[in-house]
Amino acid sequence: VLSNKYKRDHERRTAEEDERARRRAAEKFWATHDYNIMTQEFYDPDKEAQFQELKKNAEAEHTTRAFNKLPPSYQKGEGYVYSITNFSVQNPELYRTYEEKEKRAIDSKATRWHREAEIVEKAEERAAIETTRSSMRPSHNRYEENTSHGYDIITTKGYHDRDPASKPPARTQPKPTAMENLTTSANSFWQTRSTMTASRFRAGADGMGSGRGAGGGEAAVPPLDIDRATAQPPPQNPLEMTGGGPARPSGI
Repeated sequence: VLSNKYKRDHERRTAEEDERARRRAAEKFWATHDYNIMTQEFYDPDKEAQFQELKKNAEAEHTTRAFNKLPPSYQKGEGYVYSITNFSVQNPELYRTYEEKEKRAIDSKATRWHREAEIVEKAEERAAIETTRSSMRPSHNRYEENTSHGYDIITTKGYHDRDPASKPPARTQPKPTAMENLTTSANSFWQTRSTMTASRFRAGADGMGSGRGAGGGEAAVPPLDIDRATAQPPPQNPLEMTGGGPARPSGI
């Protein structure tokens, strides 16, 4: 007690006591001291290094985390896909997603659009047919009777004056004459005949090319001359048309 030393093994026992004291002090220190607010660092170097690594990763992902916190309507808005000033793509991945979404929307409606276009086309054809039928239903003689006399109530000019008034356009169609009907029928007949002859001519040529023409295939028929077939005959004398008798007036 007087010398403050152990009687035996003073050095060893003193070292052990000092070690135990340091351990107790370290435990108390680390229990209450983790972060140094003055230097803004952790007391533990390993913990400080780990914190710096996490901080660096967080800074790299800061933009992505801020973008993910936005509402979905903002995340998928066009303003985040490309720049509205120079139209440069800012987010290629989001731009591809946006294009695929638009393509799916167009493909899903393409069938309906084609069907609607066909319906509109058929409706226009039916409307044109109805318009033609409605114009052909009334007689064209009414238009001729109304414009054969009288005057224009706007310009007060007669239809048959020296300076006649312009007639309003007719909404009806005049009845075709017998010659027009005959010409139309003849054109249709000769066109059909020429088509059939051309088909037989091609069939005969194909048969000759394959070796069947010389052995009994159909003979090739030259195509008809449409201009010559549809040409109107020259006018005849009315006496010759009636067999030499007097010409009868039309309509009787």
